[in-house]
Amino acid sequence: MSGAEAGLVIGLISGIISIVEATWTIYSDLRDTKCLPRTFHQTAETLPLVEDTLRIAQGYIDKHESTEESCKAMKPILEGCKTKIERLQNIFGEIAPQPDDSRFASYRKVARALGNGSRVEILMDGVLKDVTALVQNHGIKTVTCESLKKLAKAMEDLSALPPSLEPEDASSHISHYGSGDIHHAGGDIIHGNHNEYHGSGTAHFGNVIHNGISGNERKTKLLGRLFTSPYEDRKNRNPPRVQGTCEWFTNHPHFRRWQEKEGSAFLWVSADPGCGKSVLARYLVDEKLQSTTAPKTICYFFFKDDFEDQRSPESALCCIIRQIFIHRPELLTWTIVKVFEEGGETIFSSFSSLWGILISSTGGHAPGDIVCILDALDECEHIGRRVLMKALNTLYVTSSKKSGLRFLVTSRPYANIEREFQTLKKECPKIHLSGEHETVVDQISTEIDLVIKQRVKELGAEIQLQAEEVKMVEEELTANANRTYLWVYLIFDAINESLHFTRNGLATTIHNLPKSVNEAYHNILSKSRNVDTTRKMLHIIVAAERPLSLQEMAVALALEESHRSLADLGLELEAGDRFKKRLRDVCGLFVTIVDSKVYLLHQTAREFLIQTTSPNAFGDARLALQWQNSFSPMESNRILSEICIRYLLLTDFENASAARKGHVFFHFAARNWAGHFRAAKTKNREDIVLSALMLCAASERRSNWLRTHESAPGYYDDLTQVTSALIIASYLGLDVLVARLVEMKGVSITSRDCQWQRSALSWASVGGHTSVVSLLLKKRPGFQNVLLNWIHLPISVNLKDAKGHTPLWHAVCGGHKAVVKMLLENKAHTFDDEIGGAPLSNAAGNGHLDIVRLLLDTGADNNEEYTWPLVQATISGHLDIVRLLLDRGAHSNGPNGSPLVQAVLGGHLDIVRLLLDRGADINRQDGWPLIQAARSGHLDIVRLLLDRGADSNRRDRWALAQAAGSGHLDTVRLFLDRGANSNGRDGWPLVQAARSGHLDII
Repeated sequence: MSGAEAGLVIGLISGIISIVEATWTIYSDLRDTKCLPRTFHQTAETLPLVEDTLRIAQGYIDKHESTEESCKAMKPILEGCKTKIERLQNIFGEIAPQPDDSRFASYRKVARALGNGSRVEILMDGVLKDVTALVQNHGIKTVTCESLKKLAKAMEDLSALPPSLEPEDASSHISHYGSGDIHHAGGDIIHGNHNEYHGSGTAHFGNVIHNGISGNERKTKLLGRLFTSPYEDRKNRNPPRVQGTCEWFTNHPHFRRWQEKEGSAFLWVSADPGCGKSVLARYLVDEKLQSTTAPKTICYFFFKDDFEDQRSPESALCCIIRQIFIHRPELLTWTIVKVFEEGGETIFSSFSSLWGILISSTGGHAPGDIVCILDALDECEHIGRRVLMKALNTLYVTSSKKSGLRFLVTSRPYANIEREFQTLKKECPKIHLSGEHETVVDQISTEIDLVIKQRVKELGAEIQLQAEEVKMVEEELTANANRTYLWVYLIFDAINESLHFTRNGLATTIHNLPKSVNEAYHNILSKSRNVDTTRKMLHIIVAAERPLSLQEMAVALALEESHRSLADLGLELEAGDRFKKRLRDVCGLFVTIVDSKVYLLHQTAREFLIQTTSPNAFGDARLALQWQNSFSPMESNRILSEICIRYLLLTDFENASAARKGHVFFHFAARNWAGHFRAAKTKNREDIVLSALMLCAASERRSNWLRTHESAPGYYDDLTQVTSALIIASYLGLDVLVARLVEMKGVSITSRDCQWQRSALSWASVGGHTSVVSLLLKKRPGFQNVLLNWIHLPISVNLKDAKGHTPLWHAVCGGHKAVVKMLLENKAHTFDDEIGGAPLSNAAGNGHLDIVRLLLDTGADNNEEYTWPLVQATISGHLDIVRLLLDRGAHSNGPNGSPLVQAVLGGHLDIVRLLLDRGADINRQDGWPLIQAARSGHLDIVRLLLDRGADSNRRDRWALAQAAGSGHLDTVRLFLDRGANSNGRDGWPLVQAARSGHLDII
């Protein structure tokens, strides 16, 4: 067998051994659990035998030659063995965190969810058969007869014991627990069938199915759902660096310290607009960080204010997590898959949930092994940016949890960003590399001069400039004190447009070049020969929620009020290449085309156009107001909403088949018309209001665009059968339409949809549409029903949907403070719904501090369900909310001391300290908080617990054993310094360290 093939087999065995060791470590917490059946313990006690046999086999293969045929036969056996061991580890891992008396129930739940084939003894029987087949059939001669007898006896002993769970009759499951491969054979799995294979060789039936979806499909589906933004395309929108630039940064001591520091690290880079921050970020991702000798996983997200999917911190986290799982697939565990599946669509828009997954999934990695680049933090939406910065502060300052993450963030030098990073700067003074600092500005200017000289040299060669002319151009351009990379790009375009000049003409041209970026923008747009077309194009680009393709842009520009069908529109459309040329002729360098998508050249171009509270805020008073600060966002949205609405009202889209044909502009219009209509506010014309009402009325046309709409995934297919236009308008937040509809005869504000049984008020609360909620709360039914008029308000406010959720519950989950306040003022109930989802718990777990305070002020029960709000806030690490709940009377212990245990598990040192200060029982659950801190390696928390009186010798020195088995040397040293007995429980701490191979601890 070749060295490479042997390496693959040895690597497989090594991986299995690691999983066996990890499973044995987990079992150490379960060893004394009396509620688990004897068969469960017998299965676990067999793990050392499996490990010892595999180590012998590994050593033999490493030293002896094997045939290629033998190699091919070993691999499927080992792969099958690994699958079973992983499932055992997952089962043990699900059970261990539970209280002793709940562990059997937890085992029953997880095993039966996976099928009867997932009883631990069946899995172990398959593992033993795999190991036996490996050593017997493939000549592992160093495995003695005695070892084979032990394997056979272990199988015999397991078979003699009663099952750990009674078989479940209605299991829809196909499994394979012998040796060899599992191959997908196609076809359906019939509910009620249960096929198992326990022999050696190859099994030919389907892989493990969960809800009709295989494991690999579940992971693939999750990775697809995390793809919330085309992050690579958006990165590549920025040009690559010019040779010799970006060195002001890569040679800076702060960057070198960040790059070379062992462990996790944070660096914030600030610089003024046009200084090349995004070009720098692309260079780091594509080249600089990839060239280091130590292998790293490089992840990134480029914030852009242009488009919705690029300004959301939740979208950024989804993309970062996706990149990590793609580069490091071993980090995408089934536990994480399950968290996402159980979280539903909501989890993808929950910052706290996504951040928790990011931290937990990378926590066991080598510190600094994963690098995250966040570019243009200033273009992240304001509220989300504060949440993200607070999380970064917590990660690098207050958290005792070891992180595998190394962050680098770029932004403009805004004061509000600097304020948010003050805590970090105090703790780590070297985390801020200021590109606006005088010495750094000089370095950047020097690099810009390199670019100018290179461009002038190319220009001189192109138009045959003489040496003194080249020198004159260089001196004029480098003398501009306001030069930036962006300015250089723009002025060379101006020079290229004036190539036919004399020597005097050259001097005049260079002297009269724009002296600022804004002046250059003005000159570009002032050359337009069709101002109306240029303005319409720019209104569309400025308003669009995502970049439009050239084809979409051509449709949007061509659509007229007179068009009734796609055929009418087609007569006005320009061919692709011709339209691209017209776009360039009309807008010049002000727009750029990347991968056939249309963008503004730079963020400063957007700022140049859009109206501000202070007109002409850029200070170029001599520039004509025809362009600068002359674009009202409401007007831009009005123009684009009218285009979308007119397009959707084309007769072709009255039937489903036309909508499914993938017409170029249909998807954009269907998804975004309502958002643009909403943003236009009072600018909407009467005829467009009536057209929007037509789109909301029940019809095949409405079903067509509603199926395509994706603003809140998970609801749209269910809404296609809704008959009420009021529910659709409320759900979309279209207050102008709602105001019309509630005045119409026959429209009921208490009507509900068929699927979810939600009222218009509930749907408006889901989206946080304050103006719509206000309209619905103020409206009373007609005088024809006096009784309904009298009882309407309390019924509407507290009307529960099919899941028992009220409008308040939906508003709280979405973090919509204004809507929550409005509902509470109108007597919304704050107590629990039928399925245990109290608004206060949801607010606490999602980190909505202001909403928690609102709910408490209104009388919400702080101790409902045994302090569940406190537990939720603790799990998510929301210190401010934990403090508020305790101040308002929450019990610090709760059931089984769960708040303290959850704070320890999460590594939330400040919350642990606060709970202890407020009376949490440090030795509750037989010292479980200390044991969990020791296992997780939270050294600061272990020290705090010991300082406060935790007993390290409880439960036969489990805390010390957990630290030793997990390889936390500093924690072990601390225990021993504090008097922990290293020989407790028959030397169990030493055994754990030895089994895990932690020589330094031994």
